[in-house]
Amino acid sequence: MSGLPTEPAELKAEYVRCASQNVSSIKAIMSSEAGDVVRKIEANQMRMAELIKEMRKTDPTAAATWEASYYRTPAVEEYRGKCSSCCALTDALAECAEAVFGRLDFGDGPVEVALTGGLGQNVPAYRDMVHRAVEGQIPGARCVEARATNLVGAALLALEGLPGTAAPGAHARLLGIG
Repeated sequence: MSGLPTEPAELKAEYVRCASQNVSSIKAIMSSEAGDVVRKIEANQMRMAELIKEMRKTDPTAAATWEASYYRTPAVEEYRGKCSSCCALTDALAECAEAVFGRLDFGDGPVEVALTGGLGQNVPAYRDMVHRAVEGQIPGARCVEARATNLVGAALLALEGLPGTAAPGAHARLLGIG
């Protein structure tokens, strides 16, 4: 990011503004009022890191104090505990998707990826985090909403593995289109 303040007072004011926005955003996430707040938190975290780095040049003690006071805020502590687990899970899911992608031949063009399961289908903020992680990990991936449950997906795979052809219309019935 550019346009960092140079004066210690301006650095502090900008840092406090970012920290305050993050605390509000974190409280919104913790009360399930999520949406674009995850992206706002990420942007503010990057900005705060730049401000701390700049402040360390003139007053390392103040920089350390700002950082410590922000991370000791109860809402931030709670978020970090939950977020680190959630981020680790989204990264792991993206790595698994990449491993599957590398083993299968999807041809040319974009590959649609759908997240199924309770979290993927019912928690938009989580789904968005996984989608961003997958799209960042797999070139050409395009995340879409699941058109069926994971149970239907397993049944479709089982049908494909059966010798001969499946009962007429079984595929369409499973997808609810027949």
